[in-house]
Amino acid sequence: ELMVGRRYSVKPMMVYEAIHDCIKGGESSDPSGLRAEKLFMICRSMYSSSEVDVAAAGAILATSKTQPKFHSYVALCKDPLVLLKSSAAVWKYRGIRCIILRILQALLSANECLVQSSVTASVAAEYLAARDMILFRSLVYACSSRFVFGGGDTVDTLHGKHCAMCVSMIRSCVSKRRGLVAALIKHDLSNDTCIDWIVEFIPESLLDANIIASLLCEGS
Repeated sequence: ELMVGRRYSVKPMMVYEAIHDCIKGGESSDPSGLRAEKLFMICRSMYSSSEVDVAAAGAILATSKTQPKFHSYVALCKDPLVLLKSSAAVWKYRGIRCIILRILQALLSANECLVQSSVTASVAAEYLAARDMILFRSLVYACSSRFVFGGGDTVDTLHGKHCAMCVSMIRSCVSKRRGLVAALIKHDLSNDTCIDWIVEFIPESLLDANIIASLLCEGS
């Protein structure tokens, strides 16, 4: 158990070790990753979030067959989607998934500032739209299928196939970047599961209602 009086002893490397222990496979003292998430949040309150995020990302991007892939915080800010290269199995751990999404949220914000300050407005808009499309598409596929969040205890309904934090991030992307839903539907008209899931959980998709209606009419 984590004691309040021992918070000051939680260091970034302990976060790395907790995440590694969770995802290494086999017997784990933290099968859901919730202990690792708690350590991550405590450590973030005591140390620089960038230092903690680098340690956590190193563990998340490592596998049982590879050495830790440590990236500098600047490198992570320049390419936040590198976290999507983590093993799909890692996302099945609720606590680890929450850690990834929290880090992603901070990195995306920093990345947007870097891009907007280094290139022209039109180039920045094009890059950010492409970046968010990759993130949006990846999370929608994960949420709408059993591949990441499924399992023996998952009921066969749309309500049993989603992660609240993922849904929140998707909704944020859609509300901020118009056209994401329409673009996904345009390229995946045959994927009814994704479309049904978006309609069920992403009310912001109505922002693209006119474009979506036109695309669906063309595909019918």
